[in-house]
Amino acid sequence: MRQPKPDQIIEWKQRRGPQSGPAFDILANLRELKGVWKASPSEHLAEFIPMRIATYIEVYVRDIVRELVDVGDPYTEAGGKLVKSAKLDLVFAAHLAGKKLSLGDFVAHSISINGIDAVVSSLSGLIEGFVPKLKNSHELWAEEANTWPHPPIIEDYDRTIGTLSEMFEIRHVLTHELPKESVVEHLDLDWLCEAACKFVDACDWVVVSELHSSLPRTQTTMNVNAAEQLNSTLERLTSTANELEGLSGLNQQDVADVQEKWKEFAEAEASLVASRVEGGSMYSMVWSSAKERLAEDRILQLQRLKASWMD
Repeated sequence: MRQPKPDQIIEWKQRRGPQSGPAFDILANLRELKGVWKASPSEHLAEFIPMRIATYIEVYVRDIVRELVDVGDPYTEAGGKLVKSAKLDLVFAAHLAGKKLSLGDFVAHSISINGIDAVVSSLSGLIEGFVPKLKNSHELWAEEANTWPHPPIIEDYDRTIGTLSEMFEIRHVLTHELPKESVVEHLDLDWLCEAACKFVDACDWVVVSELHSSLPRTQTTMNVNAAEQLNSTLERLTSTANELEGLSGLNQQDVADVQEKWKEFAEAEASLVASRVEGGSMYSMVWSSAKERLAEDRILQLQRLKASWMD
């Protein structure tokens, strides 16, 4: 198993840039690639497509592995088993402490994803019963819960996995060899693009089911969910702050004053972040999400204060 280098992962994340979500951007890229192929098919593009799709799937899998591991147990423990032969060195540990990288980054860039079997194996190591869940994966819009289950996204699992397996093999040949004869002429590239879309889409709904049970489709529901999530996090923040009361020598009034100043800062910062959609229906969701992230950070700050406090 290869050992990831922290600086390379940081550079990878910088080049990747901010994303709308692990599947959203990948699916958009896959559909755009299919559109380009249908508009102007050519021999060179035919060889490029399987190489690019393999890359899209690899990037997507690393994204969701990182996301799952960073959620915490049982995924963190399962991720550790995936990379049990890799060693977390002091350089990587320093980046973890500085919040430039996470344990999810370490696991995601330690696993080998050189074929569809390796992809399925890695995800099976993180998600119990992954393959049956993938075969039955369907959309889980919260507003449509009374109509579940929808038809599975992957109608023909064996054909889909078989096509993606062949794609990875062809990618290896095209990357490392110079074949005299075409290795892609027998591929149905329209179907390959469709199979990749179905695989990523189905995987993502499995992850949604694991982490959220379902997702809201309407903006109103998203606004309500964001507000509920914020309230839940603020309750945990209050509970964490209350845990400081037993620390000898810590002035509780000082703690209360700092918390009040934090609240003023968090609300101002959330308003600043949400100002880009001011007047729109998304404002409430963006504001709540921004403050919720700040509250999560504040919880960690208080936990570190408690852990490092010396009587």
